[in-house]
Amino acid sequence: DLPLVDIDQKEIETWEQRYPSLADVWPLSPLQTGLLFHASMTIDERVDVYTMQAVLDLEGAVDPDRLRDAGQALLDRYPNLRTAFVTDDEGQSLQLVLDEVELPWRTVDLTDRADDAREAGLAEVLADEQARRFDMETAPLMRFLLVRSGADRYHLAVTSHHILLDGWSMPLLMQDLMALYVLRGDRTVLPRVRSYRNFLAWLAEQDHAASLDAWAQTLQ
Repeated sequence: DLPLVDIDQKEIETWEQRYPSLADVWPLSPLQTGLLFHASMTIDERVDVYTMQAVLDLEGAVDPDRLRDAGQALLDRYPNLRTAFVTDDEGQSLQLVLDEVELPWRTVDLTDRADDAREAGLAEVLADEQARRFDMETAPLMRFLLVRSGADRYHLAVTSHHILLDGWSMPLLMQDLMALYVLRGDRTVLPRVRSYRNFLAWLAEQDHAASLDAWAQTLQ
């Protein structure tokens, strides 16, 4: 594939030192550019409003290790989930696609608490998980938390930054996650997916001046 962005070779070498598994460099979509701008403007410890969280309530026999492997396979399946967001020397925002990214995974056990304290504890743990900000330059901007609140009751929180996903994407992601859990992380059984890179390549071919004119007329 042809490069999507024009980058100085020395800068690429600098990134390769920081990100040894660097595989590709992509531009950002317009929406991603705006989200990265907002993330960079919030420099204190306040909650990033673009940190999303989806929670799956699970009952029955749940294998935490198998679920973690499914989450890792999900990262391995989608390159756009393995991106770090940086700004080059010219002020251009870019996303660095990494080949190897380890899934951030954490477990919390609330079964030692009294029954009436578990729900409050669960709400507190989930809120704290969503409140933790992502470092936009560290991939992945996604983490998994499995909370056990009963002998056969679990809650899987998938927390991610909106720059990676939107509300339309999350159900598809969860569908793949459950399939990979059943398949024990064997992503070769699932159908191939087109890379987000293809959309960015198509976007680069569009007439940006015409797009700006269309938006200017609409906003007037």
